[in-house]
Amino acid sequence: MIYLCFLLHVLQQDTITFRINTVAYSFSLFEKELIIDVMNLYKFRTQKDIYVVFKEEKIFQRFFKFPKNKHVISVNAITITEERKQFVSFSKPYFPVKQAILTTFKNKNLDLKNGQIKLCLEDKSLHYKTAQALAKKYKFVLVPTSYDPYYQRDIDQKKYDIFVSDIITSWSEKEPYYVLNADDRLLKRSYYAFVYKKNSPLKEEIDNVLLYYLKSPRYNLLVKKYFGKRAVEYIQSFH
Repeated sequence: MIYLCFLLHVLQQDTITFRINTVAYSFSLFEKELIIDVMNLYKFRTQKDIYVVFKEEKIFQRFFKFPKNKHVISVNAITITEERKQFVSFSKPYFPVKQAILTTFKNKNLDLKNGQIKLCLEDKSLHYKTAQALAKKYKFVLVPTSYDPYYQRDIDQKKYDIFVSDIITSWSEKEPYYVLNADDRLLKRSYYAFVYKKNSPLKEEIDNVLLYYLKSPRYNLLVKKYFGKRAVEYIQSFH
C-alpha cells in the first residue's frame, strides 16, 4: 500500500531525466552532485513537484538526441560550440575549460621544440584543428587516431608523445596527466553547459537557478571537494 501511494505520487510529478556518464568519466561525479544541488534549489524556489532521475548513457552522440514529450537534459562535460547551437540549446555555462598540451608524468621533461615530438591527431575531436595548428608551429609529427583514444596506453606504447585536451584531464586521480603547456595562444578557452532539446521550456527557469547557484559559496566548495584548491583558483582566473 505504501509503495502504491509512492508510485501514484511519482506519476503525478513532472519527471526530468538527466543523462550522464559516471562510469567512463570521473568529472561526471562532480556534475551529478552539481545537478542534485541545482535541482533541489530549483524545487525550493519554484515550489514545483519535480521528480529527478539519472540515466547512464555511454554513447556520446546520444547526448544530443532528445525524445518527444519528455523532459530530458544531457550533462557530460559537453562544450558549447556554434555548430552544436544549431540543433540543441545550451544552459548558462557551469564550468570554464581551457585546452592544454598534455602527456604522462614519465614524459614530463619533453622539450616541445626538439622537432621530433609525435602529437595525437584525434578524429572528430574539438581539439583537431588546434592540434593541426600546434603541429605547424612546433613542427610536431601528427599521428592520426580514432575518436576518444586511450592516451595513457598509447603513450606508453610510443604511438605518440603528447595530446591536446581540456586541462581538467590532468586533474584525474585515476590516471593524472602532466601539463606541458597551457599558455600558448593557440590553445582555446570554452565552457561546459547542460544540453537541452532545442527551445526547451525548461531552459529559462533552470538557467536562472543555475546562475544563482554558481555565485554561491556552495559551488566553490563543490569544486574544491572534487578537484582541490587549484581548481577554484583556475575558475576564478576566467573572471
